[in-house]
Amino acid sequence: MPTFDPVFSPRERLALRWICWLGLLALAWAQLRRPADGWGDAARAIRIDVNRAPLAELRAIPGVGPVTAAELVRRRPFAGEQELRELLGDARWRRARPFVALDAPGR
Repeated sequence: MPTFDPVFSPRERLALRWICWLGLLALAWAQLRRPADGWGDAARAIRIDVNRAPLAELRAIPGVGPVTAAELVRRRPFAGEQELRELLGDARWRRARPFVALDAPGR
């Protein structure tokens, strides 16, 4: 019956090290290629209509706090994305955009 020798040769150890390092590099590369907002495609399917959503739902949008949510309700209806961008500012708009649906007012 053959016996199993757990000791690896120097060449086998070197090969195992390279395989481990390549695996770690692949994981690091995958992390770098993730979306900057960290949400991914599944979360982008959740969109909130800012013309109809209640205050609590508006606060769930990234970058929208209680004051901004109240301002969104006060300034309704929004006819286009430009009005929202002016209210939120460019940085917050980039974070919130994947989660915002904007139906035309009066629909």
